[in-house]
Amino acid sequence: DIDTPYKNGNWELLADILLKSNAIGRMPKTVIIKILPIIISGLETATKEHEDSFSYHYRLGQMYHLAGKYVDRKYFGKSIDVLKKAKEISPKRQVTDLLLAQVYYLERDIEKAINIAEDLVKKNPDIGEVYWLAGILYDAQGEYEKSYVYMTAAVEKGRKPKNMSENMLYISVLGRFN
Repeated sequence: DIDTPYKNGNWELLADILLKSNAIGRMPKTVIIKILPIIISGLETATKEHEDSFSYHYRLGQMYHLAGKYVDRKYFGKSIDVLKKAKEISPKRQVTDLLLAQVYYLERDIEKAINIAEDLVKKNPDIGEVYWLAGILYDAQGEYEKSYVYMTAAVEKGRKPKNMSENMLYISVLGRFN
């Protein structure tokens, strides 16, 4: 362990690189399973040393989220806890709520996820991403009419499907009503 004044920032940078380079989609799962716990350990230390740092808490929440998907579902609960702390530190950042809703969705607590998404829509009526999230959640809950309304609103606000699975979801949502 090398002690530098930037020790904690290095963990945050590594997390950023992992997320922004789309490394998760390109790395073998075996590598992800090995690297996530290392990044998590570093960020856990950073959040203890800097209890009021939104950035460290949010990045740790992101890493727990990924670990919940790739390593063990128990990390989803940890992600929720640390994201709530990040929200407490900086309550107006919508990225925290977006990720929190996604984690609740993965934990199969769709009602909590929908409540967050609806709140985001009220607070950010011009941002397509929050409508897209609400559309996905309503679709997962089987409320297809609401899913249609939110997804078409998202596209009208400039949020387009980003990949093949989003294209397929959007086509199926549109297909139910056209």
